[in-house]
Amino acid sequence: MRIIVENCTDRFVGLSLVFSPGDLDRLIADLNALKADPHKHFHLSTDGSDGPFVDLEISVDSAGSPNAWKSGFDIEPDPTPESAN
Repeated sequence: MRIIVENCTDRFVGLSLVFSPGDLDRLIADLNALKADPHKHFHLSTDGSDGPFVDLEISVDSAGSPNAWKSGFDIEPDPTPESAN
């Protein structure tokens, strides 16, 4: 797993989370465990070796006060575009 700080200012932080298939399996298992026991939490953290130390805490919002959203997947380009005649 890699967490990359793409852009960082005093008003904006862009992070890229890059997972291997095994990382995804562990993340899904952790999310399912969190769903089953919403009083727990876990962290995704960097070691700080190639940029700032980043620590993301993952928990369940029991207060119902969201200030973020998840967007959809990127639209992949058409692998077989029709040729113009």
